[in-house]
Amino acid sequence: MDHTIQLADDDTPLPDRTYIDELLNSVYKGDKVDLKAVYKYVYDQLSQNIYKGFGSDFTRLGYNTPDWEKLSNLQYNAGVFAAFKNHSQLREMTRLLIADDGTRRSWKDFKEKALMLDNTYNVRWLRAEYNHAHSVARSAREWVEAEKTAHLYPNLQYVAVNDSRTRTQHRRWHGIILPVNHSFWDTHFPPNDWGCRCKTRRTDKPVDTKGVNVNDPVKNKDGFNINFGKQGKVFADDHPYYQINGYEKVFKEANKQLNNYLKKEILKKYTDVILHRKEIGNVLINKKGIEKIINKNYNNSRVLHYVLNFEQILKEMALDGIKYPPNTIKKRMSKKNILHYLKGTFKGYDKNYIVWLERDNALEKAEYKLYLIKEENR
Repeated sequence: MDHTIQLADDDTPLPDRTYIDELLNSVYKGDKVDLKAVYKYVYDQLSQNIYKGFGSDFTRLGYNTPDWEKLSNLQYNAGVFAAFKNHSQLREMTRLLIADDGTRRSWKDFKEKALMLDNTYNVRWLRAEYNHAHSVARSAREWVEAEKTAHLYPNLQYVAVNDSRTRTQHRRWHGIILPVNHSFWDTHFPPNDWGCRCKTRRTDKPVDTKGVNVNDPVKNKDGFNINFGKQGKVFADDHPYYQINGYEKVFKEANKQLNNYLKKEILKKYTDVILHRKEIGNVLINKKGIEKIINKNYNNSRVLHYVLNFEQILKEMALDGIKYPPNTIKKRMSKKNILHYLKGTFKGYDKNYIVWLERDNALEKAEYKLYLIKEENR
């Protein structure tokens, strides 16, 4: 797989692979490999560039808005991708233990080749993936805006850069104007290749196919016959990393790695943070409460993405009244503590999510402590 593109030095993620020696030692000795550091490195790079390309992070988006939902999907997809990338690299690295003649390589020979492999995966290819994440996130934001304003600007115009670097086929598509809901955009909404700089422009100008058969257009290369923004994916399902035996097993591990990452990010962000909502008052986000949330939703990465942005949920989640909890819960608590809850629905789930808030009346300001978030069948 070779999908490198030329980047300026300031566009390239700075390698900080301090974990690499420990990783190589573990592989060579046959010890259990801890890929958390590798995962964090790759996901951090992709995640930050998604924010840049989208032009916002969760804190500036309304909870459960189309923008919020799209950004959540992109971040989830990038997290799963990072784990599959890890798996692919480890598989190839393990193969390097044996030389072409069937003998086991010396440590020196193995390390030299393994470092070259790491350079390929986490410098050379990651440069392309890093910039692709930015391009796709920008595209996703453009798609959300196109859907929002279709009543004003019912069409989209394909816009290529048209310089010496522009691909011939992309130059042919330049100027095409088609309705937002046309099938052409399902497969040819930019980016349409690694390093593609094409964009779209919303317009009310009349449809113009420029003589192109837009109902059966020339296909892009594998991995790019997709509207990334519409589907909320940074990498298509036919990416080479996903084309392996035992996909389900790796996918399960991918979610586990993503969850571990999110857990640490949640704890880092919210430990001992105080949020405020007028109808409720102050809510103390303490480590104990966050850990309970994580434990309740440990295998649900999407929910953890929501929890990571709990401040938006707290601000915008619909109140379902302030109620006393079931008697079974009250009995386990001291008389001074009362549990209340908020209830809301996370888009895309057929369950209500309940935020329990524990109020300690002994505190001067009657602050609530976030207790847990749990699913409740409708």
